[in-house]
Amino acid sequence: MDCELGQLRATRQLDGPVTLVLRPESLVLADPTGGGPNRLNGVVTSAGFAGTHRRFEVRVGTVSVVWHAPLSTKAEVGDTVYLECSSEACWTIPG
Repeated sequence: MDCELGQLRATRQLDGPVTLVLRPESLVLADPTGGGPNRLNGVVTSAGFAGTHRRFEVRVGTVSVVWHAPLSTKAEVGDTVYLECSSEACWTIPG
């Protein structure tokens, strides 16, 4: 599907307008030289400690995406990050 985040594959395909749902913990840091489906390139706009993980906000085009990452993740505000997720992690709901 084409959306504001780019070209994404979702397991469940619906006809008509849909809303895409991504769980923050389903996003993983990707190799910057790689490519493929379900890849998001963005800039970290917020980074913080959230107990068992780090919580980031990443600006992908005009959309802000929340990403939960392991405590060892070294990204900081202003960094460009490359994230990806499986098609099973891309949920679509009508609307």
